Amino acid sequence: MSRPEPDMRFHSIGHVPVDVLRYAGIKVLLFDVDNTCALRKFGCLTNEAIDLIMKAKAAGMTVVLVSNVVSSKRRIERVRKMAYDNDVAFVCATFPRLKPHPAPYQEAMSLADAKPNEACMIGDQLFTDVKGAKRLGMMAILVDPLGSDHLVTTPRRLLQNLALRKVAYT
Repeated sequence: MSRPEPDMRFHSIGHVPVDVLRYAGIKVLLFDVDNTCALRKFGCLTNEAIDLIMKAKAAGMTVVLVSNVVSSKRRIERVRKMAYDNDVAFVCATFPRLKPHPAPYQEAMSLADAKPNEACMIGDQLFTDVKGAKRLGMMAILVDPLGSDHLVTTPRRLLQNLALRKVAYT
């Protein structure tokens, strides 16, 4: 597979057009957690993320938080609490099935009873969030990261910035 290309690119999730996605047949939104809808070290979603979730639910869409967690019960509990507080489903991907592995996306679609062409992944990482979604035939939206990267993410982010030089914002 060549370099993954997002279907849309925005500066933040606050710009994601729920009405356009719904019109395109999208029934479920999968949200990456860290640096997409929550700062990495915080235990709650941003106001923009909460607003988008409310808009999606009002449009009849299902929302599922999908997060890579490296076998930490505390991090799993953090994602579970975010999902509970916002009345949405969640999937915690653990090693060896971290995004971009198909398993977390498939589990999220199963929770929402959706097919790949009815699902859209929203995330801040080209080589995990977007790549995994596109492999399965899902729509993928890339947003700018909210904050600083984890040490593991930093090298991928440098490659992402090079790959995105010619990919315009929507």
